[in-house]
Amino acid sequence: MGEKGLLMRFWRIAAFLALVGLGAVIMAMRIQNAWNNRPLVVELVVPPAFAVPRGFDFGRYRLSWLGHGFSIHAQGQPAQVLWAVQGGFVGAGNGHRREREGYWQSRLVERRDLLCLEQSLESFERQGDRLILRGHLRCGNGMVSPYRVTFSDDHWQGVRLSVEVTDSRLNRLYLSWSRELGERFLEPAKVVSRADAADGRAVFAEPGEGGRDAGCLVSTLRTFCAASESFQWIDLVSQTDVRLEVRDRQLVAYLSGNAGGAMPLHQVPK
Repeated sequence: MGEKGLLMRFWRIAAFLALVGLGAVIMAMRIQNAWNNRPLVVELVVPPAFAVPRGFDFGRYRLSWLGHGFSIHAQGQPAQVLWAVQGGFVGAGNGHRREREGYWQSRLVERRDLLCLEQSLESFERQGDRLILRGHLRCGNGMVSPYRVTFSDDHWQGVRLSVEVTDSRLNRLYLSWSRELGERFLEPAKVVSRADAADGRAVFAEPGEGGRDAGCLVSTLRTFCAASESFQWIDLVSQTDVRLEVRDRQLVAYLSGNAGGAMPLHQVPK
């Protein structure tokens, strides 16, 4: 084989190795992206005494505890559920956004550094028109943080929901709730489906976003409006639950019946 043939063989091998290396890098990026965007499932731990169903009234509303989950509805109207959960519904974590270089432009991506996906529910406390749920979140590194969920009768906007994770080292909040069979989420003149957002996740609310319907998730059955200013993502892929990710350790939202509003979902930039 001549010198020219050896040179051509060298460049073929170099090109092959470069393609293999590029494929490995792309595969690693996809695995990391799937890890960062995977649905988070929270495990709920409750005392044995909580196995007995019971009800808690707050203002005009009632929380019906079912043993491993609950529903919220106006008193005397148990069939018109404003919000419901089954199993774990509050998680937390620590994460940060970093800039990732692309072929044409860089973009910000979310990196999850710590997850707290074991939730204990330890007490219900009624204070007038408020009902407070308390417990702890256990993280993957063994760290434990108290949390508090407060439902209150707002008298104007339905049920006010407040969620707060105590430990300041945590800067991500994950909230999930049940989706009823056949429940559809609405935008003006169309139904939101998986095809409307990249990977089924979409921006739900972001700082500075204005407008009456900003941060409102409206379905054929109910309305969930987030009042917090933090950046938030919504995940509607599952047919059994809805998942909300908040880049903060606290959230304020309002629960009500379907008021015929709109849900401004913005497609996730690729």
